[in-house]
Amino acid sequence: MFFKQKSNIIFRNYESFGYVTDNRNFGYKRTDDNKNNIGDKILSESGAVFFSALGRKPQTLDDLAKKINKQFTDVDIEIIKNDARDFYFMLEQDGFIVSGETIQECEKRDTKFSYKILGNH
Repeated sequence: MFFKQKSNIIFRNYESFGYVTDNRNFGYKRTDDNKNNIGDKILSESGAVFFSALGRKPQTLDDLAKKINKQFTDVDIEIIKNDARDFYFMLEQDGFIVSGETIQECEKRDTKFSYKILGNH
């Protein structure tokens, strides 16, 4: 399984907590746009470590667990992997990240902004 941060997401790690938001909150919104914006979320200190491991390129759960394990060296990597899987699936349901069985599937699920998508108005 591969995971990545969506391209329209902004993340800030403030050490004691993390803040993640949809950058559409700070951009253009068309008046005929009925889409729900994702909004924002405050992450715990450990949640910020887990989110910090993500990037804009898909990574395997094993690779992410290894990165996270560097911050929590006294925790078994299998526990980290299970916790990361649960955490990432929750964030995917909230709209902040995407996953896929392959790199290509993961990339395809990430909706990127484009003026071409808006059409001719």
